[in-house]
Amino acid sequence: MVINMKYSVIDISSSGMSFIVAEESEGGAHIVFRERIGMSLRHYVEGSRLSARGIEKLAETAASVKEKCQALGVNKGWLISTAALRYIKNFKDVQSEIFERTGMSINLIDGKTEAYCDYIANKEGFERKKAVLIDMGGASIEICDLSSDDKKGMKILDFGLDDLNKRFVKKVFPTESEAEDIKNYLKKKLKAAEIPKDGVYKTAILSGSVAQAVYDLYCDYADIPAVDKEKSIEPKTFKKLAKHMFDDSKRSMLVLTNAPDKLYVMGSAMIALRTILNRFDVERAIVSDCGVKEGCLKLVLGGAIKAEPFELNAVNNDSEKETDDGTESKE
Repeated sequence: MVINMKYSVIDISSSGMSFIVAEESEGGAHIVFRERIGMSLRHYVEGSRLSARGIEKLAETAASVKEKCQALGVNKGWLISTAALRYIKNFKDVQSEIFERTGMSINLIDGKTEAYCDYIANKEGFERKKAVLIDMGGASIEICDLSSDDKKGMKILDFGLDDLNKRFVKKVFPTESEAEDIKNYLKKKLKAAEIPKDGVYKTAILSGSVAQAVYDLYCDYADIPAVDKEKSIEPKTFKKLAKHMFDDSKRSMLVLTNAPDKLYVMGSAMIALRTILNRFDVERAIVSDCGVKEGCLKLVLGGAIKAEPFELNAVNNDSEKETDDGTESKE
């Protein structure tokens, strides 16, 4: 009997660890399971190094996710990290400790590869004409022109929501003056990166865990049911939500109910996303379920990028074996 292979990609971010499980079938590997576990690494970064306690938390969470992959029948997987560990000076020590504790090597994904993974994951799922992909992370922001196959259309800003918070926000949520500082700073960075202005794009595709959290807040605020199909955000209603984030009496419960693991970045996320969407002046925004993990899996399985895997649940697809006397016996 032929057993279909199951694969997993586990992604370490600054606010959690998420993973997908995909099963091999006709037409390629199809996602059959997704999960995210909150784990805030930002609180364990001392200077530019991950503390011993941070490494401990990371190892514990990685081991737990690996156990879940084992239970789900995963045969082969890859542990990756993007900007969350990209700028950690003791990364080699972190990588060594995680491997010793879990048997999994952390594959560090650089900014350009991260943007390309996002692009590969989303280029076939949406109408690409006049569409832009936006992925806002803790330590980087990727903006990709989905209508172009040229990697020049992929822009990587080397700062993220955690950086904006550290630079401008004194408490948990930005004040109106701090929000204005974030907006002006981002405008300068977008101009310096030669990000297009209004008229170029009609649709924004939002990818990543922050986008999912924004959508959950949006549905709660607008009192609309969350859907599994097209997760559409109407720009005018989103602007009202962004303004609502300055109401101390209401915003905290909104965030704690829908995105507790994003408490420290949601204020900056709303300001950053509103600034970017205002620049593009798009007609609509759609939240995508696919991102770096899905793109990484496609590229690894296709041989376009290399990554060190971990093995689970060994598979033997030989349905018949030859015995010593030359006859065949069924397994």
